[in-house]
Amino acid sequence: MGRSRPQIPLADPPAQQAMDRLRIRRFVDELRRRRVFRVLLVYLAVSYGLAQVADLLMPALELPSWTVTFVVVLLLLGLPITVVLAWAFDITPEGIERTLPLSGEIPTVEGAQRAAAIAAPPAAPPDNTSPARPAAVVEQGVERASDSSGSGPTQLMVLPFRMLKEDPETEFLASSLPDAITCSLAGLRSLVVRSSIAGTRFAGGTPDLSSIADRGVDAVLMGTLLRIGTQLRLTVQLAHVPDGTMLWSEVTVVDLGDLFALQDELTRRVLDSLSVSLSASERMQLRRDAPGSAHAYELFLRANHLSHQTGRWDEARQLYLQSLHIDAAYAPAWAYLGRCYRLIAKWSPDASVHEAMQAEAEASFQHAFELNPDLPVGHRFFAQLEVELGRAPSSMVRLIQSLRHSDADPDLFAGLVHSCRFAGLLRESASAHLRARRLDGSIPTTAGHTFFMLGRYDGAASEAWGDIGYLAPIALTMIGRKADAIRVLREGETRAAATTARHHLASLQAILTGDSRRALSEAIDSLEIVRDPEGRFYAARHIAHLGEGEKALEIIRGVLEMGYCCAHQLQHDPWLASVRAEPGFAEAAERADAALREATAQFKAAGGPEVVGPVAVAA
Repeated sequence: MGRSRPQIPLADPPAQQAMDRLRIRRFVDELRRRRVFRVLLVYLAVSYGLAQVADLLMPALELPSWTVTFVVVLLLLGLPITVVLAWAFDITPEGIERTLPLSGEIPTVEGAQRAAAIAAPPAAPPDNTSPARPAAVVEQGVERASDSSGSGPTQLMVLPFRMLKEDPETEFLASSLPDAITCSLAGLRSLVVRSSIAGTRFAGGTPDLSSIADRGVDAVLMGTLLRIGTQLRLTVQLAHVPDGTMLWSEVTVVDLGDLFALQDELTRRVLDSLSVSLSASERMQLRRDAPGSAHAYELFLRANHLSHQTGRWDEARQLYLQSLHIDAAYAPAWAYLGRCYRLIAKWSPDASVHEAMQAEAEASFQHAFELNPDLPVGHRFFAQLEVELGRAPSSMVRLIQSLRHSDADPDLFAGLVHSCRFAGLLRESASAHLRARRLDGSIPTTAGHTFFMLGRYDGAASEAWGDIGYLAPIALTMIGRKADAIRVLREGETRAAATTARHHLASLQAILTGDSRRALSEAIDSLEIVRDPEGRFYAARHIAHLGEGEKALEIIRGVLEMGYCCAHQLQHDPWLASVRAEPGFAEAAERADAALREATAQFKAAGGPEVVGPVAVAA
């Protein structure tokens, strides 16, 4: 099925003139990227040299007088052929390859019609400075070597765009358009794009470039949005941090029906401005996923905006389905729909809804992979579902294979933290966390739970950001800070009241206040609503600590059946002492050890040691 780009109506004369200038500038940029100017200069230099040699040798070789003219004519005829070859092909380490347009089409007249640029560029942000970045990053409970070389891929953060005027019809673009740009740039070896979550911390007003630079970011993309009738005015800036040096700035006006063309153009300009070197496969990946309908893409962006809001997943699901009804060949929409189904399944109290949504989620991801087997966001989201389906080793292998092709995606390493822990590979999980943080110093991972299972309770308490309110107080409990644990629990009571974690928190508070009967009752009640095997394992710890070893062992057998390998915890967790005294403990421990051995073998066979690097957990 052929795909056509939506057309933008002609702008007014001043904008048309600016658009003409933009068309010329983009064409010149494309000539530079394809090294046409460089080849032309080399050709002219060689031609001049050949003409001089022919003039010198003509008398000595008794050649006719028209020889020099003939050589010059041949060289002039070869000039356009050389330019065409320079445009079409490139010499790479892999050999001669056809040069692909960065955004999938040559930026000629048709490409320039994507946007009408308004002449006056926006003012640069204030000049901010920041102290030099530290040469080493210290992780609680984990040792790592410092890296002060300053080398490595460029670090980019895309901030949410700011709405200049409140507009319910377009406000979804403030977050969903930057998120789409972030996802389209994910997985490139020469560029690390910080997670969308990190960018939201700097939303609103003038961003503090010093604070952004302190997080290891090299450049930031920021902008403002304003709807003008049926058009969208976007003021966008790409700035170096922390000094605020403007790498590129532009004011663009596009029709609201051409949002993908806008995203595609911004992606291309970012790569050009940062001089990102792309392999042939990366260029192909950037061109691969393009929607066939402007309306379908708008519905996709609206759904993305809702999908990041707890409680609005069903609304997002309906929009994804509407988008795919119009354009069923857009792989990212299938992947995001799968994520939406997974979230509905994870938090639904209805067991039948839970199972149905998980099945729909898996089917959606399979559709995405049929369209694009290498879709980075698809592998990241699907790995989370596989863990919840009890297939942690499979999830781990999938992420490792993706990282073997692109090891500059912090989100994939963050997913590997989760998968490795569920597979029982705790030290490998901690090392994956270090790799993620080396790429993105602020990316959230679930490493706090990894540190807790390793007995590194200080590290667990410091990595509890984004947790439901349980990890920090249980970690404080384990290091003897009972009063602090009670304070944290009481501060989070209201927030946790409507979550599936409420029984865990109530049970822990009862343990700390000496109410053993209530603590046991709350822990058992949690098993009625918590389906996550790690959550059930935490409940088993409470029950074992309260002296009910047999009941706790029964729950642990269940979490092993669900694919959660807790081999290390069974041997070393101090709260499981009563479980270790049970007659059936040896059998359960051997089953966990067997699962760990199998997962370790799969980790090595997939190339995990090369991807994650040396395991470095403090003794």
